[in-house]
Amino acid sequence: MALEGYDYDELEGGVDRLRREEFGRLGDAVYLDHAGATLYSETQVRHHSDELLKNVFGNPHSGNPSSEASAHAVAAARERVLRHFNVTPETHTVVFTAGATASLKLATECYAFGGSGSVLAYLRECHTSAVGLRGVAHARGVPSHCFTEDDVVSCADSAPAAIDTRVNPPSLVVFPGQSNFCGRKYPLSWVAGLQSGTMDINLRALSGCPVVGQGECEGQSKSNGGDGDGKSGAHEANTESVDGGAAAVAPSEHAPRRWRVLLDAAALVSTSPLDLSVVPADFVALSFYKMFGLPTGLGALIVRNESASMLGAKTYFGGGALDAYSSIVGFAKPRETLSGRLEDGTVAFLDIVALQVGFDSLDRLGMASIQRHAFSLGKYTAARLQELRHHNGAPVVEVYCETGFRDASVQGPVVTFNLQRADTSWVGFAEVERLASLRGVHLRTGCFCNAGACQQYLNINHAQLMRIVKAGYTCGSTTDVVDGRPVGCIRVSFGYMSTIADAEALLAFISGSFLETAPTSAALVALASGEIYAAAEQQPPESLKDRPVPVRLSKICVFPIKSCGAFEVDSWNIDEQGLCFDRTWMVISTHGSCISQKQNSKLCLIKPSIDLEARTLTLNASSANPLVLPLDQAVAVAPEPDERPARLVRVCSDKILGDDCGDVAAQWLSAVIGSTCRLVRQNPTMLRECRLTRAASRVRAQPSVADSTQALSLANESQFLLVSEASMSEVNSRAEIIPNCPPSPVSVDRFRGNLVISGGSPFAEDGWSHIRIGDQEFEITAPCQRCQMVCVNQATGDRTKEPLLALSKFRRHHGATFFGQHLRHLPSESGPCTVSVHDAVTMVVGDV
Repeated sequence: MALEGYDYDELEGGVDRLRREEFGRLGDAVYLDHAGATLYSETQVRHHSDELLKNVFGNPHSGNPSSEASAHAVAAARERVLRHFNVTPETHTVVFTAGATASLKLATECYAFGGSGSVLAYLRECHTSAVGLRGVAHARGVPSHCFTEDDVVSCADSAPAAIDTRVNPPSLVVFPGQSNFCGRKYPLSWVAGLQSGTMDINLRALSGCPVVGQGECEGQSKSNGGDGDGKSGAHEANTESVDGGAAAVAPSEHAPRRWRVLLDAAALVSTSPLDLSVVPADFVALSFYKMFGLPTGLGALIVRNESASMLGAKTYFGGGALDAYSSIVGFAKPRETLSGRLEDGTVAFLDIVALQVGFDSLDRLGMASIQRHAFSLGKYTAARLQELRHHNGAPVVEVYCETGFRDASVQGPVVTFNLQRADTSWVGFAEVERLASLRGVHLRTGCFCNAGACQQYLNINHAQLMRIVKAGYTCGSTTDVVDGRPVGCIRVSFGYMSTIADAEALLAFISGSFLETAPTSAALVALASGEIYAAAEQQPPESLKDRPVPVRLSKICVFPIKSCGAFEVDSWNIDEQGLCFDRTWMVISTHGSCISQKQNSKLCLIKPSIDLEARTLTLNASSANPLVLPLDQAVAVAPEPDERPARLVRVCSDKILGDDCGDVAAQWLSAVIGSTCRLVRQNPTMLRECRLTRAASRVRAQPSVADSTQALSLANESQFLLVSEASMSEVNSRAEIIPNCPPSPVSVDRFRGNLVISGGSPFAEDGWSHIRIGDQEFEITAPCQRCQMVCVNQATGDRTKEPLLALSKFRRHHGATFFGQHLRHLPSESGPCTVSVHDAVTMVVGDV
């Protein structure tokens, strides 16, 4: 297949065959997070395993045969790394580290800044690990500056010989070869230009950018590394220039600085060639898992030997980094070799063994071919995404790309974007990731550890950033839209084993899930906003009357233990919290947080039952004997005097007092679900408030009698959840048809409703406001928003795509997918409150 003149099968043997033979484990998965971590091949795993099984590798710091085998393997790996970047040990040295982050930190910690004129400068669009170097610099009394691409200026009138190191002592600049945020490649010509003085960085243009230690962080103490003016006593004492030994003086306002360049190449070298004989970076940081998948936790700092003297400020030494030292006198003699001095402790020699076959996999294909292949897929995907239009002509996708995918010299195979609805509102990235996971599409969302680029492309200033943080946004959180604006993005990235089928699968997912071919139904909009309930109550103020609905109660499900199986009954009493004993117990982790089927789907295999006559709660599971607990006081006596059976536990966002049910219950549950846990019961002295009480009252035309605080058990949001079998049938009719597979209808028990109704039209419950079941009245408070937990088969614990995939196609509005209705009981003044299977369900119209 050809992509704009590029032969898709150019890679040796064809990429599709490579995918089948080396990456068959992917199956139908669509892996599009190569910028996060690319994939390892089967050949790599087999070769590495064979090396470890056939050889004995010992600590390379020893002199025995196994240690010598490791030392030889490490030395060969250093040469292989340099060969890949077209240099030799005569010009460059490889220092093994824990990864690119560790390499950046090591170079900055060891860098010999040259007095009061030295600074650290980092590009605004740097990865977090590079921006974090400002803390290292500040601890040494060195000011840091953030610069933009526009601040890199030409100094054509300044010859290299004009740079006076006494006036402008060596400073350190760090920038990425390629943005991990959007794939933008930065000019590698900066390296030689900044080193020679033909280019400089206009730091004065960023006077509004705070230097670390000068009020950047609220509450920051001056004692955190200086006296607040960017200096520290230790730094003031170091007044000698590392080059000439003369005292440093204030930097000239006109002469260019002398820069040493720390290149963050982690994103660049994953799919692009880098020739260090042409790009004379002083220091280069990289991670090997970004290049060929494994090993993780291993990277390198490649040092140009001419610049090695600049790494003379190392203060710590670890095992193997010294030729000799005294523990009682301040004497230490570092290793002669740079790698020996900088590698503290034993290098990861067993992981280093895996590098040879990793580089073999890249060399076999050729970095130029890999770059062309991956770039073509990225360009194709970006173009197709930008073509998508809603029914009203509004774009579906906004792609963040300044290069227009002009060519591979300026753009990597990364497509970063956000999605908009037909009404121009933004789709949150958390919603996209959730639905992508159902489709088997692996992508990345958020800011990708690159706040500077995220702020730039999303036009977020500092004041807005503070509001976003106050709204609850943190790295890795699901807070994705604040004040109607996105606070993160979606990123897809390609590797050498990516195929055109991966790109097409992504496009099909975006089109099928987010392209609106017709306006959203008014009914769904009203349902999502809550206006439907207010409209239902705006009937003529007649006396209470019933309008019959051909619906009956078909099931009553009590869930004694939150997130465990249902206990079906024919008739059941209602108390102030809902169905008696519904979600009265829950399973908690060792940290006291509730465990649900989202974390452990085996919980559904536990089938509790209640015997009201014997007053017992029985836990049943096919893999264990039944466990019987007392119903009225399922609290064990503490084994130790200082241990209390009651403890604070967390359910949803609430902290409540839970009564521990003892070690026997904990051991039984832990064995069944395969994870250490405990059983607790809601303490009767600490009742929760119904979470939907206040929200529902805001959309009603008249205050409801149920708007007062109502007690809640350990349920997530409300006292009751009503689901409809007719609505479930409609969902099944819309489920994805899998070729050569018979239809497999999803049971209504996936939605874990307390009250299951049969009869009537699909989703007729959307238009109800008040109902009567038998002689009990209920108010519908809100539609239930569904999550991936409905994809757990309640009979087996297996996870499936349906029914959430089908629901997302026609029951999703502004990020929420709806099925079922939350209810609150409106108790009568006298008599017991009971519901029974086969009770008639009627809609109540008028004043309540």
